Amino acid sequence: DLASPPPSVPASFVLSYQVQPSLLVEQSFNSEGVAEPSAVRYDLNYTSLESSGSTSLDWTLGLYEQMLSLSGSLIFSGNYRTRFQQSFANELAWRELVHSDNRYSQMLIRNPLNLRLSPFYQDPRFRSTSLAYSLNWTLFRYALLENVGSPWVYGDPVYRAIPPAWDQNTVSQHQLQAILGWQPPGGKTNTMTLTAQLPPFQTTVTAKAEMYLWLLKTTIQGIFKSEEAGEYWPLAMQDPLVIQEALEIAEDVRLSEELQLDVHDGLVMASVSSLNLWGFSSSFTAQRLPAGGLEPANFSASYRLAETERYFWRNRARLQTAANASWTINLRNVVENNFSFSLNTKFFLYKFLEFSFTSVSYNNRTYRYFPGLAESQNVPYENPLATLTDLLRSFNIFNPDDRKASAFKLKSLQFDLVHHLHDWDLTIRYEGKPAWVTDAQTLRTRYEWSESFSVLLQWIPIPEMRSTVRVDQNGFYIRG
Repeated sequence: DLASPPPSVPASFVLSYQVQPSLLVEQSFNSEGVAEPSAVRYDLNYTSLESSGSTSLDWTLGLYEQMLSLSGSLIFSGNYRTRFQQSFANELAWRELVHSDNRYSQMLIRNPLNLRLSPFYQDPRFRSTSLAYSLNWTLFRYALLENVGSPWVYGDPVYRAIPPAWDQNTVSQHQLQAILGWQPPGGKTNTMTLTAQLPPFQTTVTAKAEMYLWLLKTTIQGIFKSEEAGEYWPLAMQDPLVIQEALEIAEDVRLSEELQLDVHDGLVMASVSSLNLWGFSSSFTAQRLPAGGLEPANFSASYRLAETERYFWRNRARLQTAANASWTINLRNVVENNFSFSLNTKFFLYKFLEFSFTSVSYNNRTYRYFPGLAESQNVPYENPLATLTDLLRSFNIFNPDDRKASAFKLKSLQFDLVHHLHDWDLTIRYEGKPAWVTDAQTLRTRYEWSESFSVLLQWIPIPEMRSTVRVDQNGFYIRG
């Protein structure tokens, strides 16, 4: 005999709680006038003590298994930060730091609430049909008093208790959503969705329909808004009305065309054509001119190489590489363009060592590789086949002339070395990127290489227990 299904549970109730404390101590050292390692001195500017945490009481009430679900939380959270001045001499900057600490220190009590009704959860054809309501409301807040009538006074901050109110400062979410779903035998789920953002926000209703016919997917979306915040009615339809038709041959093979319509004049405002082909994706956008007709506006393309992995030494060592390239250009103003290339390499030695290298380069002069575009900007044309050579020149750290001549510039560079020490992880990190700085004497701006070096020691059983030493152009820091 076949086993009978377990009887349905008419009601269930789950109650849980979470406590998440955090404590951070940071010491800032005086690095003014330090130009070489021998000039380093360990004079403390200040020590900051920062504590934060949250406690939540979470509950979920379920009726008739998945038919009705009501869940909520009572969340208490708080932040506190103070500083102890030691050798920090800039009094104006010190007051700004103290003011930021007073702003950071506060207490909150929030009450998120979620209700979900799934009347046809037992029917596989209409299982995705549901009605949901969500509200996230701040019931109480204790924070720094900052207004025109009560200005902030150094050394004497004034805090106040803010009672619950029905406005956008205390309500972060108020939403109602209805979904009508139908799944034919052997087919995909067709849905019609109405999502309403309710007061105290401006009432906004988003209507969306998704329908499947074999390999074709049709999507229609429209937005309706009230005239002012806090009003439910009347609602007016907003532009644009979006209609999209997609041909989904496989998971990684997709062709789509999107039209954005002006519902009042019945005109096509924009057209977006997209292609996804395994790791390659592209998009072409045409926008309507004031005089009429569509004009090419933007083009983008990207290619994502699949991650490759190689194993060595009886699978104890692993080498992983990945590369990504993307290009965007404004066809109305070709000077607005960007070609980005990122490279990521990781090496793992089982339970002993991890090494990673990540770099991001960019080129915002790609119009030089197209004869017509280069001529329009009065610059010499360059062969597109030289792009790879140009990219390699940007990495030539032994020849500054190559790096300056290359159209590719290094956006960021990062090295990570992690040494596993049983219950501890020791991480050594180097980060570098160009920064646009202004000389205080000549007022001339230039690029400088901004770099930082940090050492992190972290306890694996409790990752929150860690200590960090960081050195950059702004100073020397110890955090723990």
